[in-house]
Amino acid sequence: MDGYLRLHGEERAENLRSRIDALRRELSDIERVTRVFEDILRGELGDLIIQEQELAELYKRVQRAKKAKRLAQRRRGKRYKEPKGLKLVKQVKSGSDLNQQELKKLYREAMVHVHPDKFSMEEDMQGLATLATTQLIEIYESGDLQRMIQYHACVMKGHALDESKERSLIQLAPLAYLEQEFETIRGNLSAAKNRQVYQVLQNYADPMTYVVELQRYYTDRIAKLKKRTRKADKGE
Repeated sequence: MDGYLRLHGEERAENLRSRIDALRRELSDIERVTRVFEDILRGELGDLIIQEQELAELYKRVQRAKKAKRLAQRRRGKRYKEPKGLKLVKQVKSGSDLNQQELKKLYREAMVHVHPDKFSMEEDMQGLATLATTQLIEIYESGDLQRMIQYHACVMKGHALDESKERSLIQLAPLAYLEQEFETIRGNLSAAKNRQVYQVLQNYADPMTYVVELQRYYTDRIAKLKKRTRKADKGE
């Protein structure tokens, strides 16, 4: 009986390994074509993406300033003027022109990679400035090239997995781990297929028409963010 159970478990494990490998190959193919298309979109929309994210961060700063003002008013019992004309990206600290050029280059590259769902045209997915955007802007404003290099490397690396290491773990893994791993990869595959960019590749006769849609979306969102920020900065 023990031998039968052991044999059955080994067969089940081998079956799971085979299915995991198949899912990994499919996921890898989907991520590859999606990544290529995203690179094209970034090339076409980079300036708009950066402007939208900087404006979103500016709006967040204005909101924080308003909150601080209200708190100060309650504490002091009197009104005071709130600073106007907040600047999103301050001039970086002095340094060589070469360093500043490299700093700006890394900043722009990281900014267009920092949000994985930037091409979804779903505001609830993009939201306002994330912690990653805030940190990126703060590093840029500080003029710290070494920190920017490190942060840029982190952003560009993303969530890439060391597949060779992970595969070696699978070969030695118990059945319970394989079952958990199968469900995880299946979930990742489903998420990859449901991403807006992949849906465009699957359903648009000419995926490049999506660039025009995104240009309109970002232009509209930028206009709304500017209006919203002006109103907030005036205390309306």
